[in-house]
Amino acid sequence: MEERTKTIAAIAILVGIAALILIIIGVVVTGKKVVSPIPDEGAIKIIFITPAPSPTVPTATATATPKTNR
Repeated sequence: MEERTKTIAAIAILVGIAALILIIIGVVVTGKKVVSPIPDEGAIKIIFITPAPSPTVPTATATATPKTNR
């Protein structure tokens, strides 16, 4: 049984290494086709807008008025 365990472990390691190599090859091949949505230079301008001070609006005070039923 020991021989079989070693064989399964060796096959698992080889499959893992093959999968890793395939992933690396896939990243290298597709990595050149990725296009950045951000232009290289000079196309982005950041505009900082400072809000103007708003005039103070006086608030009305609430007064209790009796409600009449008609």
